[in-house]
Amino acid sequence: MLWGGREGVESGAARDPRVALERYREGVDFLCEYVRSQGLATRIALEAKPNEPARPHLSADDRAHAAFHRDARLSGDAWRESGDGARVDGRPSFSQSVGQALWAGKLFHVDLNSQNGPRFDQDFRFGAEDLKEAFLTVRLLERSGYDGPRHFDARAYRSEDDIDVYAAFARGCIRNYKILAAKAAAFDTNEAIQAACDKAGAAQLSEPTPAFSPEALETIRDEDFTALLANTEGRHHESADQLMIEHILGI
Repeated sequence: MLWGGREGVESGAARDPRVALERYREGVDFLCEYVRSQGLATRIALEAKPNEPARPHLSADDRAHAAFHRDARLSGDAWRESGDGARVDGRPSFSQSVGQALWAGKLFHVDLNSQNGPRFDQDFRFGAEDLKEAFLTVRLLERSGYDGPRHFDARAYRSEDDIDVYAAFARGCIRNYKILAAKAAAFDTNEAIQAACDKAGAAQLSEPTPAFSPEALETIRDEDFTALLANTEGRHHESADQLMIEHILGI
């Protein structure tokens, strides 16, 4: 049983959800090939537990598990969906969800708006409530090469008249996206930010997992984790996240 509640990140500043999911897929592929190589009848279950996350931003919720299940690169005879697969009441952050769809090659449309807290379908002006999450979403869309529609499924405050709806609300959605797109481009060229992201392990995440083989299996079995277990150095996500916040705020 694989529980996806731990597969995620504290901060999205130094993590691309598409890359994280690719590493996750490779790891499970390795396990599937090991099962076959041993002639075992073991089946690997994906237990989606969106309401029990151990990370602020999950990488694998129900939609990621469904993408795994439909992915031709994974062998269906080694997989089954967990009985919790229908639960969708809890979700990772919106940018992580978009990343899952992009990674699976299934994103053809995206609705952009803003929410306040855990409630759904409030559909505020894009960027009006969670500016950090809006930035991560825009950065992901712009970096991915996504060329589909960017649709603002949002509505103005109920107190506004027709002039405000067009002059402030609709224009605000578009301006906020373009402002964040410009900041995302600058983020990826900022040497201090990139150094912080590298220190937080962004480059390490990009290293592909070796395909299963008897040699790879022996390498894993022989690996010495003594130095790793003795290392008390943190992962430096706080620094990368704070630099991202300052960048968004224009500092």
